[in-house]
Amino acid sequence: MNMNKTILKLAIPNIISNISVPLLSLADTAIAGRMTNATSLGAVAMASTLVSFTFWLWGFLRMATTGFTAQAYGAGDSHSQGKQLSVGALIAVLGGLLIILISPLLSHFLGFLGNGAPTLLPEAKAYLRVAYWGAPAALLLYVCNAWFIGMQNTIVPMAVTIISNILNITFSFGFVYFGNMGVEGIALGTVVAQYSSVLILLGTAILRYKGVFDSWKWQDLLSLPEFFSYIHIAKYLILRTLMLGSINLFFIKAGSHYGALTVGANTLLMQLFLTFSYFMDGFAYAGEALTGRFYGAKDGSSLKVMLRALFRIGLIIAPLIALIYFFWGENFLSLLSDKPEVVAHALQSQVWVIIIPIVSFMAFLWDGVFVGLTNSKPMMQAVSLAWMVFFLAYFVGANYLGEEALWLAFVSYLATRSLFSLYCGVRLVRTI
Repeated sequence: MNMNKTILKLAIPNIISNISVPLLSLADTAIAGRMTNATSLGAVAMASTLVSFTFWLWGFLRMATTGFTAQAYGAGDSHSQGKQLSVGALIAVLGGLLIILISPLLSHFLGFLGNGAPTLLPEAKAYLRVAYWGAPAALLLYVCNAWFIGMQNTIVPMAVTIISNILNITFSFGFVYFGNMGVEGIALGTVVAQYSSVLILLGTAILRYKGVFDSWKWQDLLSLPEFFSYIHIAKYLILRTLMLGSINLFFIKAGSHYGALTVGANTLLMQLFLTFSYFMDGFAYAGEALTGRFYGAKDGSSLKVMLRALFRIGLIIAPLIALIYFFWGENFLSLLSDKPEVVAHALQSQVWVIIIPIVSFMAFLWDGVFVGLTNSKPMMQAVSLAWMVFFLAYFVGANYLGEEALWLAFVSYLATRSLFSLYCGVRLVRTI
């Protein structure tokens, strides 16, 4: 087996799929950045961050589904493959309904996030009222995409993600500019695309893997061993997600203290980070699928060969993206907003975004390995340490650097995750 080719075969569709996700975010940013109100960009950023945080709390569904499905694939257990999809889907639907039920309470967090920029709150609340109706579909997308990756199939998620994003951009643009819906139109376009994607993925899974579901029974929806396996993963990942989400929310909140201009500038810069993260996640997802496959097949030697190849690729990709941001970062930012004052403010902090790929790529790749092994404890430990470093760096640096301390803290947090994940990962792999 040519391991580089195997990784790239899985990674490239993931990369295409993942790059289309920030492109969608970029499109939403561009639509909001060109609305009549200068506050729309910051309002969408604030509200979408809260929505993402809420959904991320259920991110264990994606990770657990990928890991368990890949291990079942490696072991050749088709019945278990089907049960992973059904159990994950049931948890996703129940979780989505719960989010809709408590969404009025969740909207109160906007006041916390935007207490330094109250002008953003009306539009942010309007966005939120619509966006949470997509919760069941959003969580189902975690499960469905993860299941296909676990089945070593990244083509279907790529195709559906591209279709979904085209639908999202089309509907969002139409609702905003032809339906005069404002920021609600951006949210509604996302919701329509989410439900459309779920229907396509579930239909494709049933048709493409008919043999997997031939032995499926309704009782598989309530398979307690699989359910408790998800809970075991979740107990670490929910805490991890809370810490990750709290950093993102604090980043928005602290930025709002410096005014709406800073919120808008940070939003633009975060698009550069998100573009890199989704790109690197493409390789991390390949790592998840192959780690789970080799671990399920009890093939430790192939697993170690794959890991060496995976990190060699990371060592090439990260500096390359940093160079792109160095030479063309200003052009990229100018595409996202026609507000020169926002772009100029963002350029003051551009250097931090150039550093990020170098210090963070290992964190992404090791997360993929841990997911494939369905070992979520090191992921929680790495983020716990990084979380403490983030807040320490910010509160110490804020007295000297002002708003720049936010980016110092963010870079420190990512570097800490990478180094501790490397430490835990090397120790763990040696035992396999």
